[in-house]
Amino acid sequence: MTDFQGGLRPDSAPLLPPILEPDQSVQAYFQPVSLLEQAFALTALFFHTGALTCFVGPDNPLSIFKEISAYIGFAITLGLLAANLKDCASTLSRDLLLWALVLLALASPLWSDYLPETVQNIIPLLRVTLFGVYFATRYSLRQQVQMVALVLGVSAAASLVLAVALPFYGVMGHGLITNMEQVMHQGVWRGAFIHRTMLGVMMVLCILSSLFCVLQHYRQRFIVLLGLGLATFLLMMSMAKAAPVILVLVLALIPFFKAVRWNDAIAIPFFTTAVVILGITLVLTITNYEFLLQSLGRDPTFTGRTNYWPLMLDKLWERPWFGYGYNAFWIGGWKGEVADIWRYLRPGDEPPHPHNGFLFMWFNIGLVGLSVFAAHWLSVFWRSLQWLRQVPTLEGFVPIVYFTLILFLNFTETLLMFPDILWLLYVSFSLSMSKWGTREVAWNPEPELG
Repeated sequence: MTDFQGGLRPDSAPLLPPILEPDQSVQAYFQPVSLLEQAFALTALFFHTGALTCFVGPDNPLSIFKEISAYIGFAITLGLLAANLKDCASTLSRDLLLWALVLLALASPLWSDYLPETVQNIIPLLRVTLFGVYFATRYSLRQQVQMVALVLGVSAAASLVLAVALPFYGVMGHGLITNMEQVMHQGVWRGAFIHRTMLGVMMVLCILSSLFCVLQHYRQRFIVLLGLGLATFLLMMSMAKAAPVILVLVLALIPFFKAVRWNDAIAIPFFTTAVVILGITLVLTITNYEFLLQSLGRDPTFTGRTNYWPLMLDKLWERPWFGYGYNAFWIGGWKGEVADIWRYLRPGDEPPHPHNGFLFMWFNIGLVGLSVFAAHWLSVFWRSLQWLRQVPTLEGFVPIVYFTLILFLNFTETLLMFPDILWLLYVSFSLSMSKWGTREVAWNPEPELG
């Protein structure tokens, strides 16, 4: 086994115990990961999906154990980062735009009207971000996808059990009804998640991760196929409208992504034709969007979103540059800034967030932060295109597929820079591409996607 400079590594030990599929393509780069450390990483990943823990609210007697567990996990993450300090520092230094974005969020209590509460809101974001750094430092992209597929497969199994055996938790509108959402979606499955929408989002992520594992010829292929089928079933039972459409769009884009690898003489005419077709499709979609949405069973107002987005924009222009502080706009309730929006809506329809990731970021860290994010996303998307061209195997598709998925999901949901697994993967995949260097890794031949 050789290092990237061609020298023989004296510590060439087998990389992985049995939990993960061995990744021969990057063995020379990563130090061995113990079974105990892998178990911690999988547990933390499951925690960051929000599965099951979402039912433990602040008034629940178990909430203290939930908080203690979160801080214990944070401490272990910091310890593991410290134990791999050189690797960690190298990873951190490779994406300055990402850290500019995170630092803006960490500084946002300075301009918040609710400083203590804003600081408290930032702590989960910091936990997830640092775990993303650890994830990128210790695991290859292939292993990261395998672990995500595994924990989301477990959450899918838990969702099935809750919906069938414990509908009080797993089905909306059963048991305690606390808002109009419960009434509107009564009988719809939410599984192990707080809302049917989150079940839909997580099952889309599970489907994509499972597909990667199947195409990688993962050794537990039957279990992965079982998880893939269960996730598809749960996506349908969630009755989510946007998530399945986004999944189809992402899968439909894969042939276009694959075309990036073609010779320029073929690729340029192909993309020119594709851009023309896309332009015509967009014009037809925009001019007939109400008919198209109604035919898909979707409200043209996107379940009332277009009613309150203009009201939110009015509030955003009151503090355009740095926003209101991380997740601080919603803290005051009827006594705060958000009341200027709620009073124009029907009772029971008061949104607790903007249902749009970009508006959420604008509220949190203003146009300055949104501009930094736009610059960062464009940079990682460009890197993911280069990665796709230079890495001729399945791993080449991973970053661009996930970055596209995250972008699409945030048009109708608040998932951008939110402390959950999607932000974790955004951080981890961004750093993973910077960390490895495609020209240095000897990738093994394996099936391509598509």
